[in-house]
Amino acid sequence: MAASYSRSAADRADLEQDIALALWRALPMFRGESSLKTFAYRVARYCCFRHVRRRKDMGAAVDPASVADPAACIESAMVRADQRARIEQALTDLPDNLESVMALHLSGHSYAQIAETLGITERNVSVRLSRARARLRRQLVAA
Repeated sequence: MAASYSRSAADRADLEQDIALALWRALPMFRGESSLKTFAYRVARYCCFRHVRRRKDMGAAVDPASVADPAACIESAMVRADQRARIEQALTDLPDNLESVMALHLSGHSYAQIAETLGITERNVSVRLSRARARLRRQLVAA
């Protein structure tokens, strides 16, 4: 799983360590309501999602035009932060099967890569993405 969410061998090794640490910390919370494999997959998946978000945050470049007016910069930063929080909340409110597909798609994976990672067909990836987009649209317009 770490290999599909990372770009380099070093990045994959860091992600594998993060997953191992997250599993070690989460294991006391395992209640046995699902299989241990399912629990571990879910913890690893959320760890990978955090990794992708961090990578995108680090890669964001600052637009010099937006820094010209400090007041506008602060206001626009607050608006962007609010919008980002709404979008992230809407993403976490998606059912697991839609959230997985959407997160992989947003991280730049192709339909074929998503299908292989999740063990579904490319057609199913397309259907799930359409459903996820529709739900997100309804949630964000209603908010």
